[in-house]
Amino acid sequence: MRVAGVDDAGRGPVIGPLVIAGVLFDEKGIERLEAMGIKESKALSPRGREVLCRLIKDAALSFAVVELSPAQIDEAVRSRRRLFKLNRLEARAMAEVIARLRPDVAYVDASDVDAKRFGGWVRERLPFETRIVSEQKADARYPVVGAASIIAKVRRDEVVASLRREYGDFGSGYASDARTRRFLVGWLRRHGSFPPIVRQSWKTLRRLRELAQDVRYRGVTIEAVKGDITDMGVDAIVNPANSLMIMGGGVALAIKRKGGGEIEREARRRAPVEVGQSVVTSAGRLRARFVIHSPTMERPSMRIGAENVRLATMAALRRAEEMGIESVAFPALGAGVGGLSKERATRTMVSAMKAHVAGGTRLKRIVLVAYDDEAFGIMRRIVESDQKSFKNRRLSSTERNQPLANR
Repeated sequence: MRVAGVDDAGRGPVIGPLVIAGVLFDEKGIERLEAMGIKESKALSPRGREVLCRLIKDAALSFAVVELSPAQIDEAVRSRRRLFKLNRLEARAMAEVIARLRPDVAYVDASDVDAKRFGGWVRERLPFETRIVSEQKADARYPVVGAASIIAKVRRDEVVASLRREYGDFGSGYASDARTRRFLVGWLRRHGSFPPIVRQSWKTLRRLRELAQDVRYRGVTIEAVKGDITDMGVDAIVNPANSLMIMGGGVALAIKRKGGGEIEREARRRAPVEVGQSVVTSAGRLRARFVIHSPTMERPSMRIGAENVRLATMAALRRAEEMGIESVAFPALGAGVGGLSKERATRTMVSAMKAHVAGGTRLKRIVLVAYDDEAFGIMRRIVESDQKSFKNRRLSSTERNQPLANR
């Protein structure tokens, strides 16, 4: 008689796939399996699982693995059909594994509170008759299911290791893990959305989205992200220009190189532009739609004070309002050749942003973009330190009665 065991790994994490594995033995193979002292995968160390996994595969007649992606999981969780959610999806995947193995009897670890119902879901998806034994915690009762559990867990560990190499260290992938939460909040702040390895339907992400929105007031989010401002997918990015609109260094040069020389030519046709004023141009090959050129200095490479940064920030925001756009990204104005410290430049910018938003705005998102870890840490700390006071700020009765355009 051919006996199969089927189990899953990775049902609870917010990151990565759900893996279903099955393993097939004959009666002699079951005896060998019992002699190995198979335990459920959670009771073993990673190294112990890897060793046993190789022994199990060598002893088995066959094994099969199905991986359910975060997108597949999300589709099931969001299904509006009662009893056609994640448990039903997992039953279908288990049936696929059993169909590949074609056993006489299959023991499955039931994911549903009703083990009998879960077994029926598996059975209805099979193209042939076979006996299904569906029990909860079957991996602890039947060595053949414990063996499947080990194969599933080792495969998921391999996938997770590959994802870490691609996306960085995200911890265990469980929402209860502080490293996982930090990774998700940081990713959301930098990119504006979670990566495709994340199960978007998990309820815990709602709280993480709130944490990632550093300052939110009257529908506006002010956030700090680490990245290249020329890659930002916003309506407009801000160029910390000089009054002559010469884009010869720093952020300005990066914008010209990536977006194209037409950006500078278009801007220079508007020169000179005083500090406290701004002009807008097309964005060439950039992801953004526009570039707002807001001078922080009169000539290239001038040393400036914090007042110039405040005036440039306010000028860029006013221009964004006139354009009717919803999102705008700023580098650290004045923190390059302007000579201001990143700390002072950021504090000045955030103060100006708060003043602008408090007066009423059509903007939905304002992003401070840091190119390196030091600047990102400073920006994030300053934005977060102002979070409580900014969120709790209330308009006066006079402000509430003013039309938005007059505030």
